[in-house]
Amino acid sequence: MVNETTTDPRAAGTVRWTSGTNLALGIWLIIAPFVLGYSGLPAPLWNDLVCGLLIAILAGVRLGKPAHAEWASWTNAGIGAWLIIAPWVLAGYLSAAVWNDVIVGIVVLVLGAYSASAAKKLK
Repeated sequence: MVNETTTDPRAAGTVRWTSGTNLALGIWLIIAPFVLGYSGLPAPLWNDLVCGLLIAILAGVRLGKPAHAEWASWTNAGIGAWLIIAPWVLAGYLSAAVWNDVIVGIVVLVLGAYSASAAKKLK
């Protein structure tokens, strides 16, 4: 088992703050349809609920095993990419849902990739 304290502590810190932010964004995606008023639209509602749940779970896994769950960050980056294109692939998106998914998708994609790249310094 890799001991984070004997590797690069800055890399461990990067993994923590990026994954913590993605955890918060996953929770935001779960509540966003209700806060932003598009809970009556099935496609963006279910897309945000499922993606939000997956992002939150994967970020939690990453927080629990920063040196060993690089795959979770790459998976979150992929979900972020999906969120960016989802409004144009799925039907029924309104402006609030489009902007929410694109902005959250960009942040999750960037933070997921950044966290995964920081993991190389933990090994």
